[in-house]
Formats: sequence, C-alpha cells, structure tokens
Amino acid sequence: MVLSGRLELPGYERDAERYQEHVWLCSGWDWIDPLKEANANRIALETGQTTMQALCAARGTDWKEVAEQRAQEQAYLEQLGLLDNGGMKDGKANGQPARSGAAGAPERTAGMPGGRGAARTV
Repeated sequence: MVLSGRLELPGYERDAERYQEHVWLCSGWDWIDPLKEANANRIALETGQTTMQALCAARGTDWKEVAEQRAQEQAYLEQLGLLDNGGMKDGKANGQPARSGAAGAPERTAGMPGGRGAARTV
C-alpha cells in the first residue's frame, strides 16, 4: 500500500522500522488459583524476574494502558480525599499487600497490574 502510493506514511522511506514495530497481545485467561498466581506475580515483579509488560500481556492487556488507568484512579481517589498513606482511609486496603498468616489482616487476591480480585480478611 505504501509503495503503490495508496497509503501515505511520512518518513517511511527513511525509517520503515518505526512503522513496523508492534506488540501482539493474546487473549488472557484466569488461573485455577488466582491467589497463588497473584502472589507469584507480585514476588516475580518485586525480585525482577518479570515485568509489568509480561504480566499484563499474559492477561491480554497493554501495560501502559493499565498504568495510565491506575494513575487516573489514584489521582481521583486523592482528589476525593479517600487515600491515606497510599491506601484507602477506611482500612479496607492499605496499599501494601498483607503478609500471610496475620490473623485479621487483609489478604490480597489480585496482586498483578490490572488484576480483578479484592481484599478479604483471613
């Protein structure tokens, strides 16, 4: 299409690779035990064994879109005065994953970016 002149892409002749860059995202799927998956993802992210891009791609989402959405949500919650030290003021989520085994502490069920879980008390 570019060579035939039907599609005009400024600078294509000089930098065709820029126009040919792409990222394929597969459809994501949920695992049998989302809590174990979330914890494994959190640990792998914290220890540098994976990236947000890899984790989000496995779920069929774009990591930059997830990061932008999270930033918008954080800004909105701050605007409403609902955040306290990075977490919710009502104590339901404190911004930091709880350590396993702490009685009455919230247990995170979705630790990866774009995850779909919630906190529950154990």
